Amino acid sequence: AHGVIGPFELDPITRMSLENILSSGASRFPVRHFRDQNDPHPRDLQIHVTQDHVKVVHPGAERGSSEVLAPYSADYPKVIIHPLDTCKFRLELSEEQDKVYHFVALSRTSRDLIALLIRCFHARQYVATAFILSRLFQNPATPGAPLTSVAHYDLDIERLGDRLGKELNRNVAQLESVEKVVRNANLEKRELQAQLGETINSYTEAIEKLHQQLTPAAKGGAAASLQLQIHDARATNSRLQLELQELRPALEEEKQRSAGDDVDGPAAQARARAVEAFRAEITQLRSSISKLAGNAEQYSQRDMTISNELRRLRGDVESLNREKEGLEKCIGQADKEKSDLIENFLYVKGCLDKLQMASLASPAA
Repeated sequence: AHGVIGPFELDPITRMSLENILSSGASRFPVRHFRDQNDPHPRDLQIHVTQDHVKVVHPGAERGSSEVLAPYSADYPKVIIHPLDTCKFRLELSEEQDKVYHFVALSRTSRDLIALLIRCFHARQYVATAFILSRLFQNPATPGAPLTSVAHYDLDIERLGDRLGKELNRNVAQLESVEKVVRNANLEKRELQAQLGETINSYTEAIEKLHQQLTPAAKGGAAASLQLQIHDARATNSRLQLELQELRPALEEEKQRSAGDDVDGPAAQARARAVEAFRAEITQLRSSISKLAGNAEQYSQRDMTISNELRRLRGDVESLNREKEGLEKCIGQADKEKSDLIENFLYVKGCLDKLQMASLASPAA
């Protein structure tokens, strides 16, 4: 008599967890190890299940870490599930008695995942590909033989097709959203480039005008002419001061000579008019000197204002260039994501096409 166990019916969450672990290729499970049935002090161990071997790790802070490794062979490792307890199982790594472990998993789901994962990896190592193909397709060596039918529990084409269809729809929706984002990004990029071009042109014109205004000053223009005028005015003032000093003794002599004369005579009036004329000329020269000094200060303040404006405009141009570089990086990232989604979409579409062809070629379909 032969007993057959299976196929196993898994709940969707456990099935998804098993598929994810199989795709990753390895996983770790914490368990409790009992040396016998009445062990009062069980140990906390870990089972590492990979595609090449099964490893039992003994973690310990004092004595370090020790491990027992068992590669997949024809008979080992074995997982024997307890018939009554939903968490207990026995793991046999070899024929040696010290490599037979009695474990208690944290939950039933954890125990089932350990057993199924070890059996799946073991089957990958020791189930021949020809055997699997012979169960699915016709043997070319025996033409005319009927095709091997696939049981519904071995390959659920409808479920797989629904899942791939949902994944395809999800990828298509993601692709459409990415294309929309890329279109918006390209539109914003064009608008920003246009605005940036206009801003750069306006700033360039302003800078050129400022350069044109500053070029004569740099070559000795208005500021230099003002300096020359101030220098000439100062020289004239010095000359007039000397003339005034020379005229004062003569004026004193004339006053002494005319001390006995009539103060209202023609000579006295002429001298008074000459003195008033000299004083008016001196006052006019002083006012012109002060005016020229004020103009020089005004031009100096204007030059400082222009320099500050130039620095500000250069800072704005640099910030706009940095913003442009950031937008170009964002567009490059969006293009990369778009290409990745297109590749995923084509891959899923190819898988769906293959699945549809297989379902059409299968008698069960």
